[in-house]
Amino acid sequence: MGRQTLYTSESDDSIATLRIPMDDDDEIKKFKRLLAGVGVFLVFGWFAVEEMRYTLFGSVADATIIESFETTPSGR
Repeated sequence: MGRQTLYTSESDDSIATLRIPMDDDDEIKKFKRLLAGVGVFLVFGWFAVEEMRYTLFGSVADATIIESFETTPSGR
């Protein structure tokens, strides 16, 4: 990392504020990471809501066995 220079701007006579120059590329990377995290959170939230809906409002279905097979171990 390079050396950062601090700039002062005196907006008031008694208080000097320090400004650090922004690194736009770093801020864009942080924003993209935040956006990806929010997207993952929303996807997981969607699946959680769907599971809850299935648990609360799902119904039992009757099944009919059509065919059955008896198997033997292959001995492997």
